[in-house]
Amino acid sequence: MKLNSNAVSKKQNMKQAALEAFIELGFHQTKIDDIVQRAKVGKGTFYLYFSSKEEVVHFLMDEFIEQFDEIHKWISKETEQKSDLQVVYNQEGKIILELLNKNKNTAKFLLKQGRSVSESIEKRLNDFFNLQTKQASESYRKAIDFGLMSGIDPDYAAFCVVGGITYIYTQWLDDLITDPIDVILEKTLNFYLKALLG
Repeated sequence: MKLNSNAVSKKQNMKQAALEAFIELGFHQTKIDDIVQRAKVGKGTFYLYFSSKEEVVHFLMDEFIEQFDEIHKWISKETEQKSDLQVVYNQEGKIILELLNKNKNTAKFLLKQGRSVSESIEKRLNDFFNLQTKQASESYRKAIDFGLMSGIDPDYAAFCVVGGITYIYTQWLDDLITDPIDVILEKTLNFYLKALLG
């Protein structure tokens, strides 16, 4: 069912209120009352859009994953056009940086608490990271086939890139890395581009 703009706005408002409550109180400690008070709506309005707190998390994940899918479509197209990979990967890093900055609270919640929400959310998170790794591997494999990259195992390169970037980003979310995010991006890309492109 397609929602009108007013309904979309209400749903986004409740999603944002829920996310703030999850981060502040913890998912399992958050009650529907906490969400509706923050959103300034009644419980009935909440249940018009979400059947439970877990459904809010699924909605958060849907939005987050959809944005990553768009990035992968773009990079696949660029690789097939045999573009300069240094330029492509730099641009990809900047796009992902913008996405992660825009969705900082969503990422923080999913990375810190997501797996404890439910088995179905844990499975979706595992599937998400497996897909990121698979898509990175496919991108590197195409680059090798086109003669744009050599001397690497695409599967292991994908494990290193996705795992490393996830760890760095988590450290930044926890304020354990205090460099500005654009400096982190530059240093990280500098390392990975040298490792991947020689």
